[in-house]
Amino acid sequence: MSVAKGTLESIQTQFQDELESMRKVQKLQQKALLVQQTLDSQLNENKLVKEEMSALEEGAVIYKLVGPTLLKQDLSESKSNVDKRIDYISKEIKRHESSYGDYEKQLDSHREKMSNIFDIHDRLFNHRPFLQGEIRHFIKEFEEKRDDREVHNLFNVLEKVTELRESEIDKIITQCDGIFPNLSANLLVAQSMSNKILDQGRTREIEQALENSKDTREKEWTSFMSEIQDTCAKIDDAYKRKEEDITTQYSKLEESIEKKN
Repeated sequence: MSVAKGTLESIQTQFQDELESMRKVQKLQQKALLVQQTLDSQLNENKLVKEEMSALEEGAVIYKLVGPTLLKQDLSESKSNVDKRIDYISKEIKRHESSYGDYEKQLDSHREKMSNIFDIHDRLFNHRPFLQGEIRHFIKEFEEKRDDREVHNLFNVLEKVTELRESEIDKIITQCDGIFPNLSANLLVAQSMSNKILDQGRTREIEQALENSKDTREKEWTSFMSEIQDTCAKIDDAYKRKEEDITTQYSKLEESIEKKN
């Protein structure tokens, strides 16, 4: 029973770990999808601006709103800036599409692992197919193969029981009356001693099992918290680095635009 319980707890722990990992990947995938949608919107806006600029004649006056001020820009320079933005946004979209696909592969992997865990659980704890096979074998053995042999055997047993009841029971009762009192007393003493031994053994086993279970849970919890903290730290660090890269890139882009203006 303790082995089965330990196995079940291990399966449940593995399932919870996979489920938690799957939820984390889903959150990352949702974030990637939101970023991709934002980039798609920005790409469409820039393409629309490019189409509008293409319809302008050479020498047309272009103004860019920078804060509360309208700044005059050269048409060719504005077209070049729009093309650069479109190229950058397109690359970012491809990168996020690749990340989204990677997250989907990770989710498929977690789903497969969870399915395998369910299969292991069924093989270990679902005994219904085995019982159905035993029942079919029992029915086939007694209804098809043995036919009326069991009926004949029952009649033979009935004859023997009748014979014993009429001739042998009185002899057995007389012998038992002389033996049973001493045997009963000895059995009571043996039972009392056995109960004491069993109680002591159960107490030690329970205490040891509780101690082992406590140590195991503490180790698993410590390991789990350590993994969570490491993962969170990595995510925060990656997010911070990416944020700094984007900020730096846009700052350089703005400086470049201002210098050209």
